[in-house]
Amino acid sequence: MPGFRKKKNKKPQFYNENQVKNMNGVVLGNPDEGKLNPNDLPDPSLILEQVEKLLERISEDEMIALEKEDNEKYIEKLEEEFSEFCKKYYSLFLTVISREDLTNLTQMLEQINNIKNNGKTYEEAEKELGEDLGSQYIKDKK
Repeated sequence: MPGFRKKKNKKPQFYNENQVKNMNGVVLGNPDEGKLNPNDLPDPSLILEQVEKLLERISEDEMIALEKEDNEKYIEKLEEEFSEFCKKYYSLFLTVISREDLTNLTQMLEQINNIKNNGKTYEEAEKELGEDLGSQYIKDKK
């Protein structure tokens, strides 16, 4: 993807907060520094739509073969095809194309939706997500 990764060593390019804002990316500040504006959050339905399209694409025989044959070309092709999504949500992009479990993503998108549309506070969503993740990854000591 032009301008995102250096071609020679394929390391990701890092951007500062102002650069990301100029790309219409999402930069969330520390909620302790002020009230989080739900309108600043990304639209979870648009993210989910792009994730679904990406999942469909990587499931095609052509892409499965390319991934096995040349993983670097596989990633580059997907970066080009999903350039806007890739620019805004690169770590999410990598998670999807790596075929990792997306359960936690769906929970986060649900919480963003609840904040944006159902009046849930950031603190309530954070607490609920924390409890869900805690129960998933931390075993009770009994």
